[in-house]
Amino acid sequence: MKKIILISYISLFSTLAKAQNSSINDQLPIKSISLFKDGSSFVIRNGKVKTTDKSFKIVDKDIPQALFGTLWINGSNNEISEIRAYADSSVKQTTASTISDMVQANKGKLAKITLKIKGQQANAVVHEGTIEEIQIPTNDENQLHIYEQNFLVLLKTKTNWINLYTSDIDYIEFIDKPNITFRSKSKTAIPTLSIGFNSNKSEQLVDMCYLQKGIQWTPIYHLEYTSDNKAKLVLRAEVINYAEDIKSNNINFVVGVPNFKYATSLSGLINMLGHVYQQARLEYDANNFSNAMPVQARGNYAMEEAAAGGITTQPMDLGADGSSVEDLFFYNLKDFFLKKGERAHYQLFSADLDIKHIYETHLGSNGATNNYGQDFNFDPNNLPKVYHSLKINNTSPQPWTTGAILLTKKDDSGTVQPISQDLLQYTAQKNMAFIKITEAPDVKIKQAEKEISRQEFYTVDYSTR
Repeated sequence: MKKIILISYISLFSTLAKAQNSSINDQLPIKSISLFKDGSSFVIRNGKVKTTDKSFKIVDKDIPQALFGTLWINGSNNEISEIRAYADSSVKQTTASTISDMVQANKGKLAKITLKIKGQQANAVVHEGTIEEIQIPTNDENQLHIYEQNFLVLLKTKTNWINLYTSDIDYIEFIDKPNITFRSKSKTAIPTLSIGFNSNKSEQLVDMCYLQKGIQWTPIYHLEYTSDNKAKLVLRAEVINYAEDIKSNNINFVVGVPNFKYATSLSGLINMLGHVYQQARLEYDANNFSNAMPVQARGNYAMEEAAAGGITTQPMDLGADGSSVEDLFFYNLKDFFLKKGERAHYQLFSADLDIKHIYETHLGSNGATNNYGQDFNFDPNNLPKVYHSLKINNTSPQPWTTGAILLTKKDDSGTVQPISQDLLQYTAQKNMAFIKITEAPDVKIKQAEKEISRQEFYTVDYSTR
């Protein structure tokens, strides 16, 4: 007779449980994902899924947080018959982890049960027989498995019937190989998205796409002087992932203002399962997907690239590949992997630029109140400020999206010195941008206005004639 002690199973159960759990990324991997600066992302999945009873089920947190009108699932040759979402409380396989579990998993098997030694008892009591019945002390019909409960076991021996409590069992020996899983019902309903098929093929090809919230990318620039009139510009994407594990060889960082007019709430198909996504939404709302710097507020995002019109470009020589579709530009990276909850920086491009030092100011309106005066002097106590700025031309093969920019310079010893941080506005190819370095207090502005001539205009009102 082969003696199997429960502790021997525990390490084995963990390994088998991992092998049996299959996530959506295993069967429907991400083929491409496009990240927008407003915290939304468009995901495309594709793969062959294994079916059971002419359906493939996506359960619990694997269900995508698709926004309204963007979830689209297709099969090959019109194989898909229906797509349903519901709370599934059906029986599922549970891995045994206690004596009570092992008794439930092996109903009908021959076992040798050794009881614990109690009080003045000298030797352990051993019973050999078939596990016939397990009485579970619960009034809930759906709760077939209660962790660490004390169950009443009915054992049929060669000569009689014996009742045992699982709490009195020290260990169990089985004649044949025991089961390590058993069927149980969860008291909490499991959210399920089911894809039904017309045919009973064991595998079906499925395409899925959806827009979701929860992944934000923020552009951050670094401009380093290499000489008085040369500099190197580097763009990196700062990515914060609250949505899902991402593993893809095709990820796009999008420049432009997308129009997803009605994608403001969860898809109606999965909205009934909203409690599954409560934690993700709380994290999303807490962060609000605002960038660390106020220059990246949503208002700026909506305005930043709208004036650019159509963007024409060509693939980049440095960093990420690039392409354009309609009025959107895509920085593209390969071999991207970021787990939910993680953050990372990715370099998108670098470019060597010519720079020019200039001084700039803004001449505002005067403070005159006499509409009929001929000389208008500006307030000497409110002179406009003068800034030392850099003028840079976008000679790179891609547009520059709006983002914070850090200016640094190396001294003669090679030590990096901070110069300033400013906002780099959206700059299309062959356009110029201005970056403020610092205020120049030694440069003073004097301004005045003087009327040169005046011509009076008269109008005649004919309405009363």
